[in-house]
Amino acid sequence: MNKSRFMFIFIEIGLICACCSYGQPETIRINLPLNGAPVQQICDINGTSSATSDTGMRAYVLIWSHVSSGPWIVQYTNTSNNGSWSSPARFDRVGYFFVDAIITRQVLMPYETFPTLPDGPMDQIIVNVHT
Repeated sequence: MNKSRFMFIFIEIGLICACCSYGQPETIRINLPLNGAPVQQICDINGTSSATSDTGMRAYVLIWSHVSSGPWIVQYTNTSNNGSWSSPARFDRVGYFFVDAIITRQVLMPYETFPTLPDGPMDQIIVNVHT
């Protein structure tokens, strides 16, 4: 085997290994509620993500009240090994809310508050809902 052919194979194997190591980009989706949907004061928010115990990523739901202009409130979120997640989110008043689902390596605690979204989400999706 000539030297240039050997280098090509080595580079090709390296690229394949890099793709396997890093995989697909981190993603998260909200299945329910749909954007613009009415919700009850306690509403099960659920979706799917690439966050699993194998990836070291975590899925979280944060709620922002338009009436009180925040803050972002972290909701308890359960993530399954298959990437599905659910959150029994609490909407504490009548009004409009942002629901933000994020995946991050950062550890967030239920009912922790943030004036702005936490640093470093790998992916996020926001929907508007109302009570």
